[in-house]
Amino acid sequence: MHENFIYIENVKESDLLKALQDLANLYSDTGYTDEIEIYRKKDKYDSFSIIFPKLPDFDRFSYFVNYLYLPFDLDKFEPRVKGYYKVKNITDNLEFKTGDWVILFMTKNDTDLDEVSLVNEKDENYNFDFGGRVKKNE
Repeated sequence: MHENFIYIENVKESDLLKALQDLANLYSDTGYTDEIEIYRKKDKYDSFSIIFPKLPDFDRFSYFVNYLYLPFDLDKFEPRVKGYYKVKNITDNLEFKTGDWVILFMTKNDTDLDEVSLVNEKDENYNFDFGGRVKKNE
């Protein structure tokens, strides 16, 4: 079983496949998107787990969560997206690395397209932008 994955729901499979193909094309030079595994939740036709067999670094994984929330060229795409990332796989010395997991997500209130929200096991909330900056939310 892979430790790091993205869970996405409230999407049509055809839209998800298009978003993943676009993501794979954007990041084909990294090798992270050479293979993408997709699993549909049993008895749910709009819920999927996405696994990258070649584990992306934390920055790219964060971007993948963001991109799957706001993919290019998909109208009426309103997914709920959560990424689960093992703290031991984060190489940077970031302050939110508490416990075993961080959960990355996007919300309808997110206005900055270049960041993700995350929560650690102490229920501390942070914003992580793609410039590597971290802001703790009170």
